[in-house]
Amino acid sequence: MLKSNHYVLFCAMVCGTAIASSPSAKRIPNLSGNVTYTTNYLWRGITQTRDQFALQGGFDYESNVGLYVGTWASGVEFVGSGTVDRPAHQELEFYGGYRGKLGAHLDYDIGVIRYDYPGSNSDLNYDFNELAVSMGYQMGDLETRFSVNRSNDFWGGSGNATFVQASLGYQIDSNWSVAADLGRQTVSDNDAFGAEDYNVYGFSAEYAIDDYFSAMVGYTKTNLTGDAGDGKFYGGLSAAI
Repeated sequence: MLKSNHYVLFCAMVCGTAIASSPSAKRIPNLSGNVTYTTNYLWRGITQTRDQFALQGGFDYESNVGLYVGTWASGVEFVGSGTVDRPAHQELEFYGGYRGKLGAHLDYDIGVIRYDYPGSNSDLNYDFNELAVSMGYQMGDLETRFSVNRSNDFWGGSGNATFVQASLGYQIDSNWSVAADLGRQTVSDNDAFGAEDYNVYGFSAEYAIDDYFSAMVGYTKTNLTGDAGDGKFYGGLSAAI
């Protein structure tokens, strides 16, 4: 989340440069989970951890008819001016929606996401909701996806916000996959948000060690000024649970 000037999924393919999880080994029908160690939690190209590591994890349940719910958590590090600010050190996400197919190659996903930052001062207005809609087209080992995330009360009380992203992924073989994405974040109140509207792009490669573990490296960059505009490399290890 863009955390003002201080802070500023496809996890790799779609989420805009967060770490992707490995293929799920479903020990309980329709239930999957993952845990990830990443060198930098990057959300839409901007670090959420002041360029430090983060431990992340979540669970997902999907019904046989396409309805799904899930939760995900990560450490974050937002800089505050003092103890009164009580900046966040944890991010919790809750989401649900419906996904399905239109023919053999086209799929869609419509859902809502709730972002919570427990322990932070409520006056900072960190918590917010998003509506997320995406469509993907897969042909063999190549997949393209277009997604739109919309909030009417974005992070920091910055009002209406829209994130649009296009991504491309390719499964090289049973172990290796690569991805690239390009996105744009717009916000109605840039002062409250702490940054101007910006573009972001990224590249990543993932290696599936086995059905449970995977490793990833990637690079992401925005066109913002200062540290938020610096290109950043990251790496991560994920395990399906």
